Amino acid sequence: YIFKYTVTPADQDSECDDDDALVTITIDDLPPTPTPQVEPADCINDNSDPQSDPVYLGSVAFTYPGDSGIDSFYYIYKESTETDYSDPPILYPGPISLPAGTYDFKFLLEIDGCESDPLQVTINQLPSDPLDITLNPIQPDCATNLGGIEVTHIGLLGGADVNVEDYLFSLFDNDADPLDPPLEGYDGIEYPEGGFTNLPPGNYRVFALGKNGCNSGTAITELLVPECMVCETAFAKRNDTPDSPNRSYCFIDERPDETNFNWTLDFDANRWGWTNFISISEFTVDNDYTFSMDLYAAAGQCDINKGTLVGSVDVTYTGDEEGGTVSVSYNMLPGYWLGGVHVYVGQEPYMWRQQGNKEGEYTVAPGQYPFNSDNAGEYTYLETIEPISVEGVTGFYVIAHADVCTTNTEEYNQRLLTEAEPITIQLNERKNSMIYSPSSRDKQQKTTITSSTSLVESADPLFYVAPNPFTNSELNFYYMFDYTSNVTIQIYDLNGRLLRTYTDTLVNSTSTSTFNVDFKTRSGQVYIVRLATDREIFTSKILSGN
Repeated sequence: YIFKYTVTPADQDSECDDDDALVTITIDDLPPTPTPQVEPADCINDNSDPQSDPVYLGSVAFTYPGDSGIDSFYYIYKESTETDYSDPPILYPGPISLPAGTYDFKFLLEIDGCESDPLQVTINQLPSDPLDITLNPIQPDCATNLGGIEVTHIGLLGGADVNVEDYLFSLFDNDADPLDPPLEGYDGIEYPEGGFTNLPPGNYRVFALGKNGCNSGTAITELLVPECMVCETAFAKRNDTPDSPNRSYCFIDERPDETNFNWTLDFDANRWGWTNFISISEFTVDNDYTFSMDLYAAAGQCDINKGTLVGSVDVTYTGDEEGGTVSVSYNMLPGYWLGGVHVYVGQEPYMWRQQGNKEGEYTVAPGQYPFNSDNAGEYTYLETIEPISVEGVTGFYVIAHADVCTTNTEEYNQRLLTEAEPITIQLNERKNSMIYSPSSRDKQQKTTITSSTSLVESADPLFYVAPNPFTNSELNFYYMFDYTSNVTIQIYDLNGRLLRTYTDTLVNSTSTSTFNVDFKTRSGQVYIVRLATDREIFTSKILSGN
């Protein structure tokens, strides 16, 4: 700007002349306004005075372009509804925290420099939108009685999903007072990897709050008491006096006083239980041809005072003195359930087995008994196995084992009462013979050989031989049929000549028979193996090695 200044004497009578001069005035440009970056106000109260209204702060930061040459500056500000700006100017320190609202800023390059044009900045308040939370309860199991809770979805109600890492979680007992604090260890925590774990049954409330304090939501779920069974082993026992002619014998230390059993095969039983001798004459019209025994659970060392009477085992005989069939029924007292049964009916006091050329032995392991059922995961109060063929004996031994269970809740027990049904295991007539004594095996083997032509030949060879090809002096036979039987094994060459016959007694799927290769072999020769059980015939092939 150029101005003309004229100086005139104040006294009109002055002899001085007027004088003038040209003056140039340069006005600097106003400071530029910076670029603002605004962070909205969160929902976390920054007012430490609980008696005052809450204060929720956002922030604004200002920056100049890098080539502006402005390294520092001052500012003054006011709320847009006010008239006066703050004073004195403030050296800009970095982001400025302010409550939500609209503000006018002016900027100065020096503390007493020119002020820029106003710059209006608005700091908004974040919305407090509710959250939609979906929970997946992992129900407690019977082993630990503990479960867990997973958050499978979290998002704004009616909106997009959000990042679970932006939220803090609290877990509450939903049955407790609503004012009670969160459960210990679950107060405002990051979402745990794998969710909330090791939780007992109960009602739970999950509360999620955004780390900005705004968005929040609650979801409720229940961890149910698992339906569990507590099971014990149980065995049947005759309710007789020790001097009764027919009685029960404890596995541990009692043996029948008879001489026709090979007690050199005796064993050290590592379990309690009883074998029970029942004579055919004990089945009469008076007892409806049914002999009943007590069923005891957890009677360690065969001490029934330590155990619990949980039911009865009824043995019913249908036939005459020459022979007939037996059915074995388990009847449970209220509150007790059958999870599986194992039955032995035989001429010997205990299950007798022999594997190949090894010395025979007795066993009381229930899994070795010939008549079994695991109930396919079902529970029942009445289970029957029938018919078991009994011939040519005046009596027989019965070992009746059961997995006896109780429910962990009365609700579960009541549900089973309405849903459980009796189970009957109907034995195939080819697989229902009682187990005979090995002392009669010669007669049985002769019968098996002479009658094998009438047996059914199976398409599937339920046995295998190892090694195959065989190069050593032994053949091992492994059985896959689900019953106990004597076997006759015949080896033929391809011209049909019988080379060798082997026999074994009372084998089943747990047995292995080992025989010496005492017939002449040729390298690479194929041989036919014919195996006959008491019920069917199998054929297979083996190959001699080099």
